[in-house]
Amino acid sequence: MTAMRKGAQRPLPPIEIGMSVDDLPTPLLVVDLDAFEANVATLKQFVEQAGVRLRAHAKTHKSADIARYQMAHGGAVGVCCQKVSEAAALARAGIDDIVVTNQVTHPSMIAELAKLAEIARVGVCVDDGPTVGTLSEAAAAAGVEIACLVEIDVGAGRCGVMPGAAAVELATAIDRAPGLRFAGLQAYHGSAQHIRDFGERKATLDHVIAQTRETVDALARAGLACETVGGAGTGSFAFEANSGVYNELQCGSYIFMDADYGAIEGADGAPISTFRNALFLLTGVMSNVKDGQAICDAGLKVQSVDSGLPRIYGRD
Repeated sequence: MTAMRKGAQRPLPPIEIGMSVDDLPTPLLVVDLDAFEANVATLKQFVEQAGVRLRAHAKTHKSADIARYQMAHGGAVGVCCQKVSEAAALARAGIDDIVVTNQVTHPSMIAELAKLAEIARVGVCVDDGPTVGTLSEAAAAAGVEIACLVEIDVGAGRCGVMPGAAAVELATAIDRAPGLRFAGLQAYHGSAQHIRDFGERKATLDHVIAQTRETVDALARAGLACETVGGAGTGSFAFEANSGVYNELQCGSYIFMDADYGAIEGADGAPISTFRNALFLLTGVMSNVKDGQAICDAGLKVQSVDSGLPRIYGRD
């Protein structure tokens, strides 16, 4: 890899295998490969023991190389992503089992999704009736099948129909639509992943699981079986995996981990330590002329601050 400054005539020194961390140009994203591989192995062991599937969320890395590693070495049956453009990049790079864990409503994006189904197993979340018709038309025109997960709102207050009867109605429409296959449920509560207190997080997930179980039972009474009941994430996967309802986890951040996930508590009140930090923003100090202050070369626009400022690693 060679870095080039804007307007520069020559590239920065190349990053080569064997270089010392001290010699790397900063700011730079660095992956601790040992920690990354350990995280992948840890979740693989968990899903095997729990008897559930892992569909690793690629929004964490957006890398076909990492997705292939997760499928080859991490027990993942496939990946999920948030947008059709992400699915397209992964499918064209050889990833052959992808679910878009989001609603896709624009006709051109639905048509692109149908094209991707020619080279990969493709699934998508649905939460409204009109989209079923558009998806069906696109799938039929392309001569493909698109797997559809009915998304239910289990407390996040975002996408998803209400659990129970509304989900059964939508699933029935999918089941009857040419080119579509009702594949099960998407029951994900994103903000629950970041509830730090163990008791509060457990209570929230207990409610999520109860609503999901209710919907699975209602679908069964209507003659509709759920091949997949998907959801869960790095902050909650043990609850869903042990529920007897979910059979597919969608963890993503576990491969790199971060300070925010690292702050959530286990049953003993201490921060959980299931996974190790593997992705770092390497920076350099460019000024320390004032006592008690050091200025690094990575400002706010280089960092991700949606969960607060990053924590300093390896120094006081």
